Amino acid sequence: MTPEFKYLAELARAFVGGFGDPVPRPQDLDWKKFTRLTIDHKVAGALLPLVSRDGLEPELLERMDSVYSSFAQCTILRLLHLEMILPALEKAGCRPIVLKGSVLATNYYPQPEQRYLNDLDILVDPDRVDRTCQVLGNLGLDFLDTIADPLYYEKYHFHWILGNKLGILVEVHWDLNMVKSSYRFNLAGLRNRATTLPLNNSTMLAPSPADLLLHTVSQNIEGGFVEFRHVLDAALVLPQIKDHGLLVELAKSQNLGIGLWALLGQVSRWTNVAVPLQLTENLTSRGFTARVLGRTIDQALSLKQEIPNQYDLSKLFNCLCAPTKILRLREFWKFFFPGESYWLEKGFSPQAKPKPQARFKLSLGRLLTFFQLLKFVYSGKAGPKGEPAGK
Repeated sequence: MTPEFKYLAELARAFVGGFGDPVPRPQDLDWKKFTRLTIDHKVAGALLPLVSRDGLEPELLERMDSVYSSFAQCTILRLLHLEMILPALEKAGCRPIVLKGSVLATNYYPQPEQRYLNDLDILVDPDRVDRTCQVLGNLGLDFLDTIADPLYYEKYHFHWILGNKLGILVEVHWDLNMVKSSYRFNLAGLRNRATTLPLNNSTMLAPSPADLLLHTVSQNIEGGFVEFRHVLDAALVLPQIKDHGLLVELAKSQNLGIGLWALLGQVSRWTNVAVPLQLTENLTSRGFTARVLGRTIDQALSLKQEIPNQYDLSKLFNCLCAPTKILRLREFWKFFFPGESYWLEKGFSPQAKPKPQARFKLSLGRLLTFFQLLKFVYSGKAGPKGEPAGK
């Protein structure tokens, strides 16, 4: 573990613990690398204010203040835009549920600007997607051009992306997982458990704490457990969940049990938040999967900037979090031999499919990544050995 990441973790423990005093810093810190780390993990708004500033050079202080201000301004600007679009969507009968960062920033973090927002995410029923996009279009947002073929969104994806010239992005979800994903949210249950929360001078409909945490788990499974922001998110949401039995039931029924176990392990190790015994007893994961996940996710988190083939590594984690052998084999097959959805996402069209050489090269590269992961696991250099979360 680098000194920079170790200090990042110390700041995270202070932040989650509610300590407001500056955290003493080590002498051998590479400040350029550390600041970059807070940006890459999207935690600058939460952690930079806790850095002890005594004796730091003016240029460095100016740099940290600039990064903090940029993060804070992005979040506030997006939240203001959310306040603008929600009444119009409600009036149009779209019944949006606000997801992810907006809910965390306004109701779980001590100050909204401490939680960086990339974009705004809302969930609507499938039959309200077109109307939602129409309303957003009337408010100056348009469909974002991406490299992906349009068929990718229509056939395989689960949200549209709209944006404007100010950099505001809104993801309009009709689902929370890819069409053929092994992880499936019960959307009817999520909507039934949704709760009304304050949004400045108005309100918004948001997932329950348990559903919010499981959505964070889903993001980690898709993204590879490499963003410290999600560890902070989980650490702040977990204490708000009162029915741990329901959380376990929801996680397992939606195939998110292993992913939840993995994320709670990171919460316990990196923030010192106590994971309730009922969760550790019912989510303990053992065997090959747990050994690989336990030995690699923390290294992936701490060495995010240095890991080669990070995209492929995240896809491997996606395979390992599948709860049954059949689903795991299916995910591994999709990893080694990606189907139409992958190539459509990369910009190929049904009429211009990738050549066999391109498919072979991709499969061979992913096979090498897999063996590199195994070598990493069994080299003894990969950190914790997959102990149950909280132990």
